[in-house]
Amino acid sequence: MLIANKVDLPNKVITSEMGAEYARQNGMGFLEVSAKTDLNIAAAFRNLISSIYSAVNESKFAETREASPSVHITDAQPANKKPKKGCCK
Repeated sequence: MLIANKVDLPNKVITSEMGAEYARQNGMGFLEVSAKTDLNIAAAFRNLISSIYSAVNESKFAETREASPSVHITDAQPANKKPKKGCCK
């Protein structure tokens, strides 16, 4: 997966088309993100985790996955999460 960061900046050196074409030529997915505006951040992590999970399941490690604990990822926030105070919310 090729992830282009800082897409919120006005003067891109690499265009979206260039990034997508490079990713296609190299057999990768492509996603543009911005940590500043939170654009596609959650999607990037979901895609990366999904890609890793698929790669592990398709590999020689697939034989041992029955013995491994499962991890389920959701967008839900924990019920006991307290709101942050200060500058970083």
